[in-house]
Amino acid sequence: MLEQGWPLERALKLVTVNPATFTGLKGKGQVVVGGDADLLVMERNSLVITHVVSSGVVAKTADCVFKGFFE
Repeated sequence: MLEQGWPLERALKLVTVNPATFTGLKGKGQVVVGGDADLLVMERNSLVITHVVSSGVVAKTADCVFKGFFE
């Protein structure tokens, strides 16, 4: 989609808020007060994931993957 000229913000809705809303997953798919605080931080051009935040806790950084609760 990005190669077709879609803005990143529009393309991301197809894999975040839209499926969460469709499947009824409360607190998922968008960053809002009271949400689950699950986030992926990606490099804008390559979309390589650099950080993962799960339930507000950093689970992966560029240097380390934290094991345990997140597996």
